[in-house]
Amino acid sequence: MSDYRIQAQSMRTAASELERAGERLAEQWKAMLAAVQGMGEPWGSDDIGMLIGMSYKAIEAQADESLTGVAEELGAMAEGLRRAADNHQKAEEKNIKAVSTVYRNG
Repeated sequence: MSDYRIQAQSMRTAASELERAGERLAEQWKAMLAAVQGMGEPWGSDDIGMLIGMSYKAIEAQADESLTGVAEELGAMAEGLRRAADNHQKAEEKNIKAVSTVYRNG
């Protein structure tokens, strides 16, 4: 068997790091999107340019959906990890209380 330990505080720390990662991803994606959109539509308005523009916009929309979704999921996973830490801590406290009661009543 492996030496396996769970610490609620470590789980909460990991949850905060996950949440920050999601926030950073969202911020960096928005910044990049704003920078690229600030360039206008450099592909032009001729037939080839319109095809390039349509392709780019479709890819941009897909990337926006994907990256925004990942950022949101990281936040949701962080919240789930916090709940797991709370549940683990409550279970540990309950177990300590039960063992203490058995020990006292011997």
